[in-house]
Amino acid sequence: MFKSITGTGIKAKKVVAATTACCLAVSALPQASLAVHDAETAQDNTYTGKAAVFTDDEESWSNYSLDLELTVKDGVIESLNYGTVGAENVSYVRRAIKGTSKVKGLEEMLKGQPATYQTVDALDAVSGATCTASAVKEALKSMMAEAPKAEEEAEYTYVYAELTYDEYYAAEPVQNGDSAESSDETDTRGEYDKGAFDAVTRATTNHGLHRGSFQGAVVIYDTEGNVYEAAGWDGKNTIILTDGTTVGFDRGTITIGEETKTMAGYEVTGFKYVPVAVKTSDYEAFKKQYKVVENGGTLFGGFSEVNLSAYSETAEVTADTNGLKEAVKNSDGTFSFGERQTGTDSGIKDSELKTADISTLGVEVKDSSSYGDFIRVDLTGNYGDLGANMQSVIWKYYGENDTTGTPLAVYGTKFAADNWMHKSMGIQLGLTESKRCTLPEGYDGSGNWTVTICALGYADTVIPVNVAESDIHMAHAVSSTEALEAAIGKAESLVETDYTAGWDDMQAELAEARDELEKAGQTGKTTQENVDEATEHLNDAIEALAADYVYGTMNIPYAKFYEAEAGSEKADQIDAVTSATDKKWKSFDGTYYEADTTEGAVGGKILGVTFPVAVLKSVNETLTEADGFTVTEGTTPSVYKILNADGSYSALQGTEEMLKGVTYTLNADSKWGDIQLNADGLDLSEAGTVYGVLVTTVNQSGDESIYGMRHLENIWKKIGELAWSVGDRTTEVKGNPLSYRAYQDMQGQTITKVTYICANGIYSVDTTAQETALAVPYKAAVDAAVTNGTSGDGSVSLSFTEKDGTTKTSLPDDFDAVYIIRNAAGDEVANTSARAASEFTVSGNVITYKNAYAGAYTLVIRDASGKYADKTVTFTLITDQNVAVIRKDHTGLEAAKDVTEEEFANYISNISAVTVKSGDTEKTYKTSGKGALTLIKEDGSLDLAAESRGEAVFAQNGTYTITVAANGFNNDVVYDITIKDGKIEADKTLDVPENPDLEKPSEEKTSTENPSTDKETEKKNDVVNAEETTAAEKKEEVQSTEKKNDVQNAETTAKNTEETTAAGENKTADGNVKTGDFANPWVFAFGMVTALMTGSAVFSAKARKKVQKNTLQKRKMS
Repeated sequence: MFKSITGTGIKAKKVVAATTACCLAVSALPQASLAVHDAETAQDNTYTGKAAVFTDDEESWSNYSLDLELTVKDGVIESLNYGTVGAENVSYVRRAIKGTSKVKGLEEMLKGQPATYQTVDALDAVSGATCTASAVKEALKSMMAEAPKAEEEAEYTYVYAELTYDEYYAAEPVQNGDSAESSDETDTRGEYDKGAFDAVTRATTNHGLHRGSFQGAVVIYDTEGNVYEAAGWDGKNTIILTDGTTVGFDRGTITIGEETKTMAGYEVTGFKYVPVAVKTSDYEAFKKQYKVVENGGTLFGGFSEVNLSAYSETAEVTADTNGLKEAVKNSDGTFSFGERQTGTDSGIKDSELKTADISTLGVEVKDSSSYGDFIRVDLTGNYGDLGANMQSVIWKYYGENDTTGTPLAVYGTKFAADNWMHKSMGIQLGLTESKRCTLPEGYDGSGNWTVTICALGYADTVIPVNVAESDIHMAHAVSSTEALEAAIGKAESLVETDYTAGWDDMQAELAEARDELEKAGQTGKTTQENVDEATEHLNDAIEALAADYVYGTMNIPYAKFYEAEAGSEKADQIDAVTSATDKKWKSFDGTYYEADTTEGAVGGKILGVTFPVAVLKSVNETLTEADGFTVTEGTTPSVYKILNADGSYSALQGTEEMLKGVTYTLNADSKWGDIQLNADGLDLSEAGTVYGVLVTTVNQSGDESIYGMRHLENIWKKIGELAWSVGDRTTEVKGNPLSYRAYQDMQGQTITKVTYICANGIYSVDTTAQETALAVPYKAAVDAAVTNGTSGDGSVSLSFTEKDGTTKTSLPDDFDAVYIIRNAAGDEVANTSARAASEFTVSGNVITYKNAYAGAYTLVIRDASGKYADKTVTFTLITDQNVAVIRKDHTGLEAAKDVTEEEFANYISNISAVTVKSGDTEKTYKTSGKGALTLIKEDGSLDLAAESRGEAVFAQNGTYTITVAANGFNNDVVYDITIKDGKIEADKTLDVPENPDLEKPSEEKTSTENPSTDKETEKKNDVVNAEETTAAEKKEEVQSTEKKNDVQNAETTAKNTEETTAAGENKTADGNVKTGDFANPWVFAFGMVTALMTGSAVFSAKARKKVQKNTLQKRKMS
């Protein structure tokens, strides 16, 4: 219920009066704004006012005033609040303005409604607080009536406009952005580019016109004062003017119909396509002053060359176009332009805003330049489209500060004076010391920068760069014109009829090169940088010529084949490949060779490759039959080289494909060379003939080198493997010489790429992507050797020899040696025992050991610093002990009496060869090297299912003699087996020997006098398996290698010695029984049969035959 005041008993009419004071709580609005009426919207703001609430005699409460605060945001009422109020009235105020759970207050009624007078005037009364609500309503009406109305949004027209450099940069935060001041001082190129944002003037006849027409506003002048405003190109020799007409243009000659004019020069005045927003009311005046392209119009420009492409797009500028500038009309009728805005629209119809991928741009800070700048950044990667659309470039300098802070200085740039894009060499961005670029005092330009490229249709491309002190460059006086003269000479030697395109461009570059050469002869007229640039551009134009070739093949020596890639110095050291073998040197496709004509020789030389070449028609006419050029018909080869007129060959022509999923391992201890690369995942099955391989390396300074590989010696039949010498190993395992001069300086470098030159393409692998770097170590220029020894306890000697044969006592001083010794199974036995109680120690040049098993050992001498490759050398510890004996069932070998499992396993791991004889056929199977075959399994059993080169070893039924040889074990194990239907039968027909003629073990095999070098050991071990020999040849081989000495088991000998001593036999001084000198042969025979049945004898076939022969003789005599 409303409160009422009771007077004289007559209820009086309530009198409500409201007085307001309306003012703004923020800064005053412009006087031009009008007050709100009716449905007009108030400006966004916070308004304050005061409501006075009066009572009459019937009410029991006193008059009071109330402070109000009304907030308008985005054209609607956001909130209504009130100030402090007395306790007796607070409930009414709260109810009137904020309401209750059942009653809607004024704020709720207003919130979200248009901020208009009508909205306030339509408010309903609030039940239970009528006086207060009515007073507040009246106050709000007064406040709204005095509030300024919101300005209506101006209508804008969006177009592209051509702006001069100073108009464009005037509102940008760059040095002297609003200045068009020029300079009379020339830069190091002789150009007047030291001004602020004046027009760029040039006198050249091609490059600036072609490149400038992409985004620049280009004006051409002829010698008669006529002006031609260029917009783009229609082909190479037709300029499209801004009015849509065309003129002919050819090397400075302008053709208009039948009339010709001579170009005097041209200017690049600014940017031709800048997105602008101009008030529609000012647009007619604007387009009278500026060249514009309205939405739906065509944007076009440029001249297509290599990576740069001319464009034609449809304009569609919006309020959110990136780079939009507002054109504001000044009081004098001219226009000014605001700072460019960041937007999300491209400004091109049906095209999203493009974003350049900085990671693919190939950003590179250059330490020298020929453009007159002192800092230069090149983009040589995927730059083509960005370059064609590039407009302004803004540099921000931070010094040593982070680029997220406030820059020390900001600089704008101009096309041609600072920025450039080349058709094939990238975007060049520079800063020139000028009125638009002066470094802060105390700074030299080194440190952190950001370079922002603003391009048509692109989001801004912000590139952070760090400039080192060494990157700050100045021009240098001309020191050499040799390269320029060579390029000019090459260009002048070319014949126009040999080319179908590019000739005019080359001639233009040639003319500029001649001019530069002339300036170089005059002091102060040019710089070395300008000379180098002219050289580079002329060579580039020569390379771009579209030649009319004749294709064929030629025999190219390796040195000439790799010269263009590896450089003449390295290529000259790439020799022919010499081989003493009778097959492989002539088995590589794509090579040519000559045989060794020496009497009895079977080897030859691989001289080079028979490779596809392209020959200019004029050159082809000079070739004779002796040149060996064979014309091929059909399509252009996938890969080829160009034969130049001087007889040299170009770099490879063809598309390079980067292979993925290929990794390499590097072996610095290969027997085929010092370095071996093994590829995993390489598939060149569809690549065709492999003509060559390039290995690219980089040294610690970042300098790159390329090495060419040759067939057989470096490139193997198994294409995934490569090997070469760096000078340590000069012959490979088969005795063929290794050519190393071309590869010596690869030591200490890292392999970064491997390239395969194939018939169907050029295939490369980026090895920097793999986890393990392919670092080529140094090879210590000494050979190591270790003497052989005997098993058990003892020592062997380590020695070093220079390449010239000089004996040394140690490795190089910077070789931090770590010694590792491995047994035949590959277990490390140095210092820590991997088997039983073996222990090796290295002290000085002596290797001491305890409880060492017999067998082959490998000593690895490792450089802890990682600089040098491992030195690896093998040695052997020798024993006469018979560790393995024949199983009773003849199915293989087993440990002899008192021999541990570890000793037997050691013997098995040292087995070097197994010889199998059947009738007159005898074959030896090596357990290592090419064609290796394991006939004795780890458990000692004989593998009856073994195959060698697709043929079963034990294919036929019959008797086989098995001879097992093991490294370090003087006594071979020899036994016979009989095979029937794939199984071994027991030997039931064994003759009992009457008087065996047993042979002593070879004493020569125990020698420890001759050292075994690593290379000699590798040569001895690398024997082709399964070579058939006649019995006589085999006998000779056995004698020469001292590996086939038939022996009697020492255990059996000892037993027979005891038995026959009682019968009166004779002994030698060392206790061994003399052959054929038994008093009672039957006693010996019984013992031998017993030994054979128990598997305890080692009984050779040769000895068995002697026993049988002596037995028969005895029988005949008796």
